[in-house]
Amino acid sequence: MGSRLASCRLSTPSAYLAAKAVEKVNHDPRSSPDHLPSPCFFLLLVACLFFALPLSSAGPSNVTIDDSNTSVTFSGNWAQTLPGYDKSFNGTYKTAKTDPSAYAEFKFTGTAVYFISPRWPFPVSTRLTLDPGSPDARPLVLSLEDYKTRTVDPNFSLAMVLAGATGLENKEHTVRVDGGDNATYALFDAFMEINNTQLHLRYTTLDSSDASSAPTPTSSSAPAFTAYPTPFLPA
Repeated sequence: MGSRLASCRLSTPSAYLAAKAVEKVNHDPRSSPDHLPSPCFFLLLVACLFFALPLSSAGPSNVTIDDSNTSVTFSGNWAQTLPGYDKSFNGTYKTAKTDPSAYAEFKFTGTAVYFISPRWPFPVSTRLTLDPGSPDARPLVLSLEDYKTRTVDPNFSLAMVLAGATGLENKEHTVRVDGGDNATYALFDAFMEINNTQLHLRYTTLDSSDASSAPTPTSSSAPAFTAYPTPFLPA
């Protein structure tokens, strides 16, 4: 996936698939800046790409999850938004307004999960929690604000690798996404186009023949999402 990606240990066939997927969505000619939300103070939930990537080189399979997928659990005051942002996946997405308790969860089986998202020239944040039911869970509050780009331009919304959780045991994991303690606005499309980027959830799984080759975590601390100090574009 290029030298920058290799520095974060993503140089696997699955990472290559992830990079190609992000490259595709970042150059989708159908995208239009007319569909960008207004620059108000809000929290965007799951407007991102999630790649749960196995570290094995054989037998990966990608799964894309839409907001209508029954594997996604919505808790709190979520509402279905009718077609309007015509670039959203299947013409719909879900929102949760003024409900700090709202969250969305999905499950995957794999050994790593990466958070890939654009950033915005106004305050946007999200909280990522791996296996929230664990007493050792360590939530990460991640800012999605682009502090350098203060106006909308063709580059600000490119999807970038912002955080990841690696070295996971090859078993079922849960990812929870919410707005943290100060949530005022939540949005879930799971496959949505904003300006030049498609946003969706995707993870890659191991088939049964590869499970035995997956690494076994050795760290005494519970795995968790970690923010990358310098976000980078998948090459």
